[in-house]
Amino acid sequence: AVGNINMSFDEWKSNLPGLEIYGTEGVIIAPDPNTMGGPIKLLKANEFTELVESKPEMLQRIGAIYGPESDGLFHEIETLAPRVGNQRGSGIADMADAILKGSKPRVSAELCRHITEAINAFDVSAATRLPYEMTTTCEKPEMLQF
Repeated sequence: AVGNINMSFDEWKSNLPGLEIYGTEGVIIAPDPNTMGGPIKLLKANEFTELVESKPEMLQRIGAIYGPESDGLFHEIETLAPRVGNQRGSGIADMADAILKGSKPRVSAELCRHITEAINAFDVSAATRLPYEMTTTCEKPEMLQF
């Protein structure tokens, strides 16, 4: 898969401050990272294009792009992860609990190393123009129960 990371305030149909992934086939919008709750949504490019191209006048097309009519094109995506509310600070609370109990925290050194490799893989793959093969692994942490 090829991805593109853009940091901008000038995107069509933006729902910021969530994470938005723009691709050739559409847009995936994750919930607000400040609350970590809510649905993941998908806007299919072909449906958006059909709506805009169905408008004969330029001002109608602009209205379709930025107005409420196209908001109805977002589809909620079902995921395997449970929907939870605000968990800000749960990582540090879990680490403190693990230290007190003498157990391994969910956010382990191995997980951090694996995530760091994955993030750096974007640069390596872009520079070499080749898929990157991960060299690290880690145990999937258990979900926190609230």
